[in-house]
Order: sequence, then structure tokens, then C-alpha cells
Amino acid sequence: MKKVNLASALFAILLITFVALQYNLWFSNTSIASVISNKDAIKKQLKVNGELLSQQDYLLNKAASLKNDSEILEDYARYNLGMVGKNEVYFQFS
Repeated sequence: MKKVNLASALFAILLITFVALQYNLWFSNTSIASVISNKDAIKKQLKVNGELLSQQDYLLNKAASLKNDSEILEDYARYNLGMVGKNEVYFQFS
């Protein structure tokens, strides 16, 4: 009788331990589903970061060209800011 009770108690302890480990594996913050979800989120964020880096490179190159080339700066000022140079007359037709 004592051997059966000891075996039952050991089985119950092992079963509870197994269930607790399974709960952590499937339902906690470090579960398999959470890890997969985080990997997908990381992939998406890396893609967004790549796009932002390419935009940043474009803007840095544009800023460098505006600093270094006065013709490009003048063209930009004329078309985007409405600059009129010295000794020039501006006519607007509507």
C-alpha cells in the first residue's frame, strides 16, 4: 500500500511539473507563439529601418550637393522657394 501511495505521489509531482513546464512553453511571455510573433515583428522593423536608411542617405546626399554646388542651390531656391536674382524681373501670368 505504501509503495502505491509513494508512486502515486511521485506521479502527481511529475505531472504537475510537466503541466507547469508546458504552460510556460505555450502560454507565457516566452512561449513559442510569442517568439514567432517577435521574429515577425523584427523582420518588419528591419525592413522599415532599411527604407528609412535609404531615405536618410538620399537626404544627406541632397544636403551635401546643396552645400557644395551653388548652381544646384540656386536652382532649388528658384523652383521651390521662388527666388528672384539680382537684376532679374519676375513676371507671373495666370
